[in-house]
Amino acid sequence: LDLTGIVGASAQIGDIEAQIVLLEMVRLRQETALAVKSGYYGVLRAQALVRVSEAAVAASDASLKVAEAQLRAGTVAAFDVLRAKT
Repeated sequence: LDLTGIVGASAQIGDIEAQIVLLEMVRLRQETALAVKSGYYGVLRAQALVRVSEAAVAASDASLKVAEAQLRAGTVAAFDVLRAKT
């Protein structure tokens, strides 16, 4: 016998608190999954940037070698070699 409704209200409060805990757990799982995925894609992006940078360095080295060979052959000025170095 619950004349004032205290027992019923307490049961509802308990149910609501349980739902809050469950929703918080779901939120934390989703937040963790997002952090992991973001980190993973950040690593992939960084690896791609490294590959692009390495390709740019290789292209610059090749241009420098060509310019130096042309300088030795007397077909370009020393300025062209300096420009290839930058």
